[in-house]
Formats: sequence, C-alpha cells, structure tokens
Amino acid sequence: MIATKEDFEARYAVLSGIFIPQLRSLGLGAVPCDCGAEDCPGWQMVFTAPDRHAAGVLFLDDDLRGYEERIKC
Repeated sequence: MIATKEDFEARYAVLSGIFIPQLRSLGLGAVPCDCGAEDCPGWQMVFTAPDRHAAGVLFLDDDLRGYEERIKC
C-alpha cells in the first residue's frame, strides 16, 4: 500500500509520463480505494473535475506554468 495520496499521484504521473500539475489540469485526482485486492495500493485515480469540458490547462512551459493553448506557452 502506498502511504499517502501525494505519493500515489506522483507515482501515477511518472508511470503516465506526465507531471502532477497535468493530472490536476486533466481533472484527475486520487481517492481512497477499498477494493480489497491484495495488490491494491489503497488509492485509485478518478475524474474529479465537476465539468468534463472545464479541464483547463493542458500545456506547461519550462517553469510548469499552465496554459490552455500551446501557442501561449
């Protein structure tokens, strides 16, 4: 089991090849999981944004500042 939400999100981001701010901009967040599976890390990644179309930031510049359009980076 992964101890903290932050650890799980960091691991998920690394395995997905993205940054943690990008997870949030895509409307993803970790929530506790109680599925009971032996290999369950204790967390699951779910869509948490209230509006699927309001995800917001999709592009990050070198300083991890978010932008809705790449041309503005």
